[in-house]
Amino acid sequence: KIIKKPAKRVKLPKSERLKLRKEKINDIEKDQLHYLRQFKEDKSNWKFSKQKQNWIIKNIKNIPEEYENIMFEYLNSIQGGSRDRVIIDMKKVIEEWNKMVDEAEEQLKKDLEKADKDEDEDKDEDGNVKKVKKVKKQVKQEKPKKKADIEKETPPDYDYAV
Repeated sequence: KIIKKPAKRVKLPKSERLKLRKEKINDIEKDQLHYLRQFKEDKSNWKFSKQKQNWIIKNIKNIPEEYENIMFEYLNSIQGGSRDRVIIDMKKVIEEWNKMVDEAEEQLKKDLEKADKDEDEDKDEDGNVKKVKKVKKQVKQEKPKKKADIEKETPPDYDYAV
């Protein structure tokens, strides 16, 4: 007679495993945010943790707004290579934003020049200036994009570099 060993653990269905994993990630995030809050409110009991510092730096864009001021204060206090890494990362973000602004300004100039050129051409041919002026006004008065649209097209999704 063959005796089977009992299972070491019961394998959970995939959906339950995913739930547990998400809960674990949320617990980790809460722990890191507690670390930040304790840094600000209870420095005497706060203890430095390299692992938590690295998590904060890597997930800087995921930190909720209510922790923003605490995070700024914490980032001002860090030292050494971590500080250098944050500075380099934030400079990259600024460069990306500046590049996007320059490209948008350049595109706007091209659109306005094209509208001016089209207006001049229409005057020479038909004297049909009204339509072109309407198009030019639309280009100038174009509504700002919605926040959701901006987030979709911008490479960085945070602006903590300010």
